[in-house]
Amino acid sequence: MAYPHQSIGGIQNEAKSFETQEIALPIGSMIYLSSDRMVNQNDDKRKRFGEKRLHTLITQVAALPLPEQQVAFEKALNEHQGNNPQRDDILMIGVRL
Repeated sequence: MAYPHQSIGGIQNEAKSFETQEIALPIGSMIYLSSDRMVNQNDDKRKRFGEKRLHTLITQVAALPLPEQQVAFEKALNEHQGNNPQRDDILMIGVRL
């Protein structure tokens, strides 16, 4: 069954089209889905965690078991945050194929 594709949130542009794409990934590959909240989390000096730091962290932990990855992500975020309160909900999902 085909479903109409739509963007999430905002005003919908009915003229926008979406294209289905497929990729083959080897068994053992990791797929990460996340909100932008982790990269936008500030430290005490209002510096963001940043996409580059997140990509580096993912590269460093991708081969670890998922529970160890969770610990590494939480540790990196807590060290970055320092005493600065969390700004918003943070979502990070990792799936190993």
